[in-house]
Amino acid sequence: MFFTCDVHDGELSATVKVPRSGKELLKRPYATPTHYGMGKYGWVTLTFKSAKEVPVDEMRAWIEETFVSMAPKKLIKARDKGAASAPKAKPKKITARAVLVCADELRSRRAVEEYAQRGVGLDVVATAARLKLGKAKALVIDIGRNPVDGIALAKKIDESDAAVHLFVAGVRDADQKRQLRELGSAELFGAPAGDAKVADAVAKALGGARRGS
Repeated sequence: MFFTCDVHDGELSATVKVPRSGKELLKRPYATPTHYGMGKYGWVTLTFKSAKEVPVDEMRAWIEETFVSMAPKKLIKARDKGAASAPKAKPKKITARAVLVCADELRSRRAVEEYAQRGVGLDVVATAARLKLGKAKALVIDIGRNPVDGIALAKKIDESDAAVHLFVAGVRDADQKRQLRELGSAELFGAPAGDAKVADAVAKALGGARRGS
């Protein structure tokens, strides 16, 4: 068993084992260490009062992380081997480039795949300190894991004369929205950077194609 999920009194409760991302996850109001001493082993219980509160894409990543932490190594290897041999959609020719600032490896990986399907090449850096725009015409900042630094970077870009389209993903609460809306030049998304809606917006801004078009 690596994942549990239940609905009780109108609330959704899910429990995952996230040894890699648990520390950051526990900073969120809906996350608590799992009871009965399980929290010290990396188990986290998430409680949501409504469907709107559930970060679906992040939940997928947490389920993946908890599966990898619990499954036998042979099973993981067999699954990865099967995924590698499965036919993949042919990516579009890369006609534009963007830069993503994101500290979450799983979210970054998904974003690279989503953008490639729209003809957008994505250069990923984990922190603002490593950011080099180069000739990129779009900058995507995923603030989910590090909202303070992410918002500060967005403000810095907004105040500069950099000729880039600015997108901020992973915006979770009203205070973050308020700070970012004051910039004026950024497109804001509650979903992570790899979400289809974010990828479509970036591709459109760069003259690329939407997925399936």
